Amino acid sequence: MNEDLIDKQVLDDAKASMQKYKSKLQDYETTIVELLDIYAAGLEGKEYDPVFESTKQFYRSSDKFFPYVKLTIKELRNSHDIALVTGEPQFVAKAVAELFEVKSYYCTEYELQEGKFTGRVKGYLASRHEKHDAIKHLMHGHGAKGSFAFGDSEGDIEMLRAVEYPICLNCTDGLHAIAEKEGWHMPGTKEVAELVEELNKGVHSKAV
Repeated sequence: MNEDLIDKQVLDDAKASMQKYKSKLQDYETTIVELLDIYAAGLEGKEYDPVFESTKQFYRSSDKFFPYVKLTIKELRNSHDIALVTGEPQFVAKAVAELFEVKSYYCTEYELQEGKFTGRVKGYLASRHEKHDAIKHLMHGHGAKGSFAFGDSEGDIEMLRAVEYPICLNCTDGLHAIAEKEGWHMPGTKEVAELVEELNKGVHSKAV
């Protein structure tokens, strides 16, 4: 999230929450829900449209995304339906989806009244089960064959289990342990695009 939108006290509360996770005082999913609540409260009373526009400009000018993101989307665009599934709130999800020209996204939703944030979360998309439900909905009518999912944390585990090609990127310790056990792909950042291209060619060759 664009930290310019948030007061210093909110940022301090968020850092304290992350420190609890890093110190193993609470699990990842609990931390994400706590962070969503903290940021939602910090946006109380702010108008949605300026927040969205500021977020969109932030991502357009940032170097937050690795080069493999655009390359991967380009590789899969003609053969797959692409959707963004994220625990981030709707204005972040929409901004990122527009940046990469992705039509569908599923995300956490902050409550709005008359175009302003209320400070509450209307619906979370933070836990592994919530993301699993989202990807099951996305895959309805398609089946798992040839499907891809990309994740970086424990909240993505069930989503990754739902597809044929689970790919774990810059993953947390919790996801890393599961990925090793399951034999999931864990490429380095410079290997992602090549791996996706190789796997996608395999999808097409099996379909012939």
